[in-house]
Amino acid sequence: MPATQPAAERQHHQPADLPRPGPDKSKRDGEQPGNRVSLSYRGATLTRPKPANLERLERAREEGRVTTYLESQVRRIDLDRVVLDHRGEEVVLPNDHVFVFAGGILPTAFLEKAGIKILTHFGKRVVEKPNASTR
Repeated sequence: MPATQPAAERQHHQPADLPRPGPDKSKRDGEQPGNRVSLSYRGATLTRPKPANLERLERAREEGRVTTYLESQVRRIDLDRVVLDHRGEEVVLPNDHVFVFAGGILPTAFLEKAGIKILTHFGKRVVEKPNASTR
């Protein structure tokens, strides 16, 4: 594979003749084996989670599937990484996908101005590899 190919494409590449494992439909996306989730949140504590969701989050943290960055700010979203300011320290996280939950109204104009392609699917799973036309 060329060295210039984005990390997201390298990570997901499989030869066409190999079977592709499908998702376990009984689990949510963040609970799929091998998925790693980083949660950036501006506040010092999560203020409005439902108790069951808080329990699931804590269990995922204990199992190493989720890393939380409380008191953090997203500084930059690139094709294959996100840069956070976490309590005054720069944190660079590799990524395949970024989900933005910024209040009740999606900041579409802001994100599009930053060059980010917006896909809204309201609960549907989306799998899309970056290509030249989406960069």
